[in-house]
Amino acid sequence: FTNLDWSGYPGGINTTPGAANNPYTPFPSSITGYLLNPFTASSAPFAYLPGCNATAEAANQCTYTLAEMQIQPPTEQINVLGKLTKTLTAGWEASVQASFFSSRAQQVENNYPPFDFDVPAFFAMAYSPANPVPQIVPNPPALLTVPANYPGNPFGVAAPLIYNFHELGQPIIDTTADTYRLLAEVTGPVAGWSVDAAVGIMYAHMLETYYGNLEYTQLQNALDNGYQVGLMPSSGGAALFAPPMEETPTNSLRYIDLHASRPLLQLPAGPASLAVGVQYFDNNQNQKAAGTSAEGIQTELAGPHFVVGSQEDLAVFAELDGHILKTLEFNAAGRYDHYDTYGSSATPKFGLKYQPTAELALRGTWGKGFRAPTVAESGKSATFFPYGYFSDPVLCPNPNGPNGLLSPGNYPLQCNSFLLSYEPSNPKLKAVESTQFTLGAIFEPFKAFNVSLDYYNIKLANDIITAIEPVSFVRGAPTSMPYVNAAGGIVIQTPSVGPLLYADYPYVNAQATHVSGIDVDMRGYLDLGRFGRLTAGLSYTHEFSYTESIAGTTYQLAGTHGPGISGNSGNPKERAVLSLGWDRGPLDVTTTINYTGPFSITDPTSGFDTCLETLNDSFSSAYGVRFSASTVPNQGLCTVRGFTDVNLYARYALSKRLNLHASILNLFNQEPPLDLETIGGGGELAYDAPQNQIGAVGRFFTLGATYTF
Repeated sequence: FTNLDWSGYPGGINTTPGAANNPYTPFPSSITGYLLNPFTASSAPFAYLPGCNATAEAANQCTYTLAEMQIQPPTEQINVLGKLTKTLTAGWEASVQASFFSSRAQQVENNYPPFDFDVPAFFAMAYSPANPVPQIVPNPPALLTVPANYPGNPFGVAAPLIYNFHELGQPIIDTTADTYRLLAEVTGPVAGWSVDAAVGIMYAHMLETYYGNLEYTQLQNALDNGYQVGLMPSSGGAALFAPPMEETPTNSLRYIDLHASRPLLQLPAGPASLAVGVQYFDNNQNQKAAGTSAEGIQTELAGPHFVVGSQEDLAVFAELDGHILKTLEFNAAGRYDHYDTYGSSATPKFGLKYQPTAELALRGTWGKGFRAPTVAESGKSATFFPYGYFSDPVLCPNPNGPNGLLSPGNYPLQCNSFLLSYEPSNPKLKAVESTQFTLGAIFEPFKAFNVSLDYYNIKLANDIITAIEPVSFVRGAPTSMPYVNAAGGIVIQTPSVGPLLYADYPYVNAQATHVSGIDVDMRGYLDLGRFGRLTAGLSYTHEFSYTESIAGTTYQLAGTHGPGISGNSGNPKERAVLSLGWDRGPLDVTTTINYTGPFSITDPTSGFDTCLETLNDSFSSAYGVRFSASTVPNQGLCTVRGFTDVNLYARYALSKRLNLHASILNLFNQEPPLDLETIGGGGELAYDAPQNQIGAVGRFFTLGATYTF
């Protein structure tokens, strides 16, 4: 799954940085750097800086790897919780809880390719809560250049530089997050009611420090004043043109909860109980990009972003349950929420459980639900995200010409170039609404064994997603860049239109999602007397259907890689967890076997209906398209195979107060299956992180102790 060289497969391409004919960029990647001929490139398009040359590059002798790749970031966590409880008079009790949670993490931003910084202009934009529409910042150059007297520059004038600034390493984010929580609660009886009242506040503060992000104007100044690139670059590059960037997002939540319950009336089979309540929530978010990023001065790989605003919710609810008959239990509930951002939602729920015998019970539920648009989706917010690789139809009219990106008529930097997408909020969003029902049975023929079977059916309306098609494309100002003339030579000229900067993809309400399937759960145990006890459990889920309706078209996604809008993590039809345990005296040992079923790499919602279309999807890898358009699907690459991992847990009680515990995750060190469509793998590698991260991490040991005072 770490492979970058797919040339061993028919139609496969070597996507390793620096490899020859890698279509990731219109010019070959280079760790040593080279210059473009500023006049013409008919006979000599490049002037290689020391460390590599055209012959070596063509022979794949100039390949390189990133300084550091990361599957999973290192983290440190501290959690402190305290609670004080006081018994009052007349059955009342009061308590105060306080907690502090602190987390530290360092993440290597290897979800992006080893950029060759040749077109920084598309990052040259600024926006903020005060100016939410992106503004083009004209100061960064369209092409980085080195001066005429630069060592290795044979052209006698300033020449464009292609180089990856490997001396900065991969961009890194250091994150510190501190969360504070305070809760006060009183409980007690009032006139036959059991009352519970609580008030709380939570506050989270983060410090995010970004390293390795370029400040282009300062970078150009450094090059003009003698900064040397290549295998042995000048020192102090980070201080000169990539200073750290800091962001300090905060989030607070205040809430009040008051609810009470009591027996309401006597039914033939027993009392019916009523619960009522009221809740108030106030959520405030304040997240802004670093100042230099918001001003368009310094790059941030995901672009500047912000979420600023608040959301209030006032809700009332009631629930009634009891036994109509000795064998028939009912539950009915209703809730009404009013948000100050979008309006109101009412959500009912009903359930019945019929138990004709002690061994068998039948049950069913029906209800509605909702999800309010968040502050980020409908408030004052915006962000950039990677659109993928895109050939500008105006500046790259012949991306599939006889010479590929270097075909006449193309501005190669605008062919298969990395394009960003602007995702603004949408204040007109409706709440996501759901209707769901379940039907099931529980069978317990004897005390040591039971099995349950439930059918679920869930429909979502007004799904909030990022728009499938762009509302618009935004261009920058025309700027000089390489152009392939009719003779096949490369010259520097200025086109009539500017390069594409970003595509506008706002949040929208999709039409519908419909999911159905079954859940099976079995549990049992066997008493072995003096040899202890065996326990076993099996949970199994099978998805019958998963349909997504977008713009009047319905797509069947069960068993495919779709929907891409939900994280591009795949949609297997089957999942299962088998657990086997043994305990005797102070020792407990449990083994769990987790299974995720296979699924196709196709995704109809993204327009990839066949394996061939999917393999040719350049967005599936940060390193570019892995297969050429002539590929015949083979070698099992069209299906992400099923994955099974085995985990072992053990606990031993040394005393009533002290327990030792240990675990081995991924006991047999199983690697994750290949997934050539996912964008979620660490470092944009070919595995599905949401499904199979444990396989990428490998065999993992933990050891701990618990002491109770």
